[in-house]
Amino acid sequence: MDLPCAKLFYLLLFFMLSTLPADAAATPEGRSGLINIPTAYVLKPFHGGTGYFNFPGGDSFSGNIAVLPRVELGYSRWRSESSRDYNLYSGKVVLLEELVLRPAIAIGVDDIGGKLDRSYYLTVSKQGPWGIRLHLGARSGASNGLFYAMEKQIRLTDDWRKKLPFIPIFNLALEYDGQHFNYGAYVRNKHGFRLDLGWRDERFYYGVQLEF
Repeated sequence: MDLPCAKLFYLLLFFMLSTLPADAAATPEGRSGLINIPTAYVLKPFHGGTGYFNFPGGDSFSGNIAVLPRVELGYSRWRSESSRDYNLYSGKVVLLEELVLRPAIAIGVDDIGGKLDRSYYLTVSKQGPWGIRLHLGARSGASNGLFYAMEKQIRLTDDWRKKLPFIPIFNLALEYDGQHFNYGAYVRNKHGFRLDLGWRDERFYYGVQLEF
């Protein structure tokens, strides 16, 4: 193998080894994503997740499940101190799965029943080296327009995993949802139990999730 080919081979190998499995946890809206935006990832077939999120003045119970490969359904029940409760449904389909040199692409719909604001979206996600993921998309509805995000995932080394067995994965996220900049963090253990906290729609929030 000559030098240029060897460099290309090791570069591709580096990208493959540094690409981490994609998480697809539930957001407060039920669909998988980051803080307030959808990503192009879904759960593995026949896997699901459920979560509880608390905001000033209200909270949300949500969940999602992959009923078929590349197809995911989501649900959320919003409760507010000043208005009635809402049951919202969503769906997402992955058009292209991610490869080393190709991003994942998905389309979806939020609030299928039109209780608050039905919207459609197209989103693209790509994992890169050093645990960094980038997301870009566009959607219709009241918050129509472009959205984008960057997240950084940190996996603890073996020594730190022995000291902190509950926190093998730590994630930081920054996003623009078309109206606001949101940021947050979560810790997740190997059993799918996850704790979230951050700043969403100019409000502090926290959440607890479980993937199964």
